[in-house]
Amino acid sequence: MKKLLTIALLAASAASFAQGLIGPKIGLNFSNIKNTKTPTGNTADDYSYVVTPSAGIVFNAQIGEHFAIRPEVLWVQRGANLKDSATRQNTKIVTNYVEVPFNLVGRIKVGIGKIEVFAGPAVGYNLGGTYSGPNGSGKVKGEDKPAVSVPGDNTFYMNYLNVSMNIGVGYNFKGLVFQAGYNLGFSNLNAHPEDNGNTTAVDVRKEDVLKASSVNFGVVYLFGKKDIF
Repeated sequence: MKKLLTIALLAASAASFAQGLIGPKIGLNFSNIKNTKTPTGNTADDYSYVVTPSAGIVFNAQIGEHFAIRPEVLWVQRGANLKDSATRQNTKIVTNYVEVPFNLVGRIKVGIGKIEVFAGPAVGYNLGGTYSGPNGSGKVKGEDKPAVSVPGDNTFYMNYLNVSMNIGVGYNFKGLVFQAGYNLGFSNLNAHPEDNGNTTAVDVRKEDVLKASSVNFGVVYLFGKKDIF
């Protein structure tokens, strides 16, 4: 996974030099998690949105007047509030990701700037996080779930990988870009069981699927040749 992120970063850097466009990005996300599949007889957990930040670097490689390739390297927080079905109290889960989106951008001139439409895949690596609620708090780790539970270990294990898809719109005025978008997760966030020959644990994960999504708002400023905008 580290090799994949390194390759993506190098590719993004190379792309940016084509037009010399690079700049910072900050954003706020309305993040959520949802059961898309539950074991027979089980009730899906009740999750609600939490507001999380994101920040990073954006690269831009222009393809003619109307299109661009725009990879990003971001720190993104994702999470949700898990509501207890009996007490209706919330446990807040927040995890940190290094995320590499790779978007294709199309733009047309409208007014003093240009409207942009973008879409593309993203790969995120779970760096871990925290959870807290009325029943206690603990750490979140992007690791395989141990085969044997350790007494007193308040760790919530999640899948270290999150593959997702971005889609959104923006308005670009001479490199200052305001964006709104949606991120749809494809990966099951439930942790893989450690390889101990326990096929039952593997089968349970297949029947218990947890996926992330978010509504995203961001601001980007691209330094470089403004005549292309």
